[in-house]
Amino acid sequence: MNLHYYLRKECEATSCLGRKEHKAIYTAFTTNTSKHKLHLDSMFYSDVFLKKLGTSKRALVKAVDKSGVFYFRDEYSYTDGICKALCHNNLSRDILVERATDKKIPEILDFVYENRPPIDFDSVVDYMLTSNNTHHISESAKFLLQACETDLTKASYERKSGRLFATGGYSLQRMQTWLREKALTGWYNYDFKSCHVAILNTLGDFPTFLYYYENTDVVRKELAIEFGVGEKEIKLSLLSLIYGAKANSFGALNSYLGNNTKNFLVHPFVEGFISDCKKAQPILLQEADKMGIKGKTKSSVCASVLMTYEGRMLDIATKDVLESVLMFDGWMTTEKCDVKSAEKRIVDSTGIPIQITEEVV
Repeated sequence: MNLHYYLRKECEATSCLGRKEHKAIYTAFTTNTSKHKLHLDSMFYSDVFLKKLGTSKRALVKAVDKSGVFYFRDEYSYTDGICKALCHNNLSRDILVERATDKKIPEILDFVYENRPPIDFDSVVDYMLTSNNTHHISESAKFLLQACETDLTKASYERKSGRLFATGGYSLQRMQTWLREKALTGWYNYDFKSCHVAILNTLGDFPTFLYYYENTDVVRKELAIEFGVGEKEIKLSLLSLIYGAKANSFGALNSYLGNNTKNFLVHPFVEGFISDCKKAQPILLQEADKMGIKGKTKSSVCASVLMTYEGRMLDIATKDVLESVLMFDGWMTTEKCDVKSAEKRIVDSTGIPIQITEEVV
């Protein structure tokens, strides 16, 4: 049963609402992008936004008053044309949690988390009970329920295209960053610095790749400022180019850079980076032949080669690490690792000089 039907037909608190009121309350349950200017942890919905959805600010106020779901904070801002800050209450949280887990919040809180893996359950519980992000509330509840039923730190992995993926329905590897940071507070996070660029630098002479590896932070920061995006978007854009991304309206580059894509592609550094990508492809295809790797496209074959190297490096680095969770090009663990020793083992075994970064969550 989907949320729309549930709110309309099954939920006692909201089944009495009219069409526009129901639309307004459904919007509140499904939208996390509208943030109040004064209360950033809360939501707001402009008149224009609500009217586009076939409802209104008046309908939202009526829906909240009649159902008791959510509550408003402070007064309207008529100048900005926005509603009061909209916040979750116990009833709205219960609805979200029940839709996500088939259990109510008190049932989730009744589970005993003692003698469980070294996971910060208290932080996740507190966030579930205080957040005003509808998606985060649901995901926190699902995580807590899964943690009651299985030891999430005891994952098994299988290789797909050279990369190690955790098996099973729920894993710490696939957790979203915001949740992982709350659940794994105090864990060590290890990451291969620009892993695929480091691998490529050992396979051929690529001046721009080498410059990028030696000046990663500076390059990302300068490009982020120039194109008005985050450093993460720059990182993903350059990685996409290695994987063969093209400039088109529905591609990865457009999703990261938007209208800046064309200007990004003619930037002198990026042009050099693309040139190295083109030179690297035949070398990676030769490596694929040696490894017996096949695929539908040249780009997918090249990506598999890089991921295979990455998987080997991860195996070497985590061989004697207890209670570790693999994160594709890195790992997380409760114990502090000897980074220099791991780097040396990788170089000795693969010939790839790699830097491993360390941070505490």
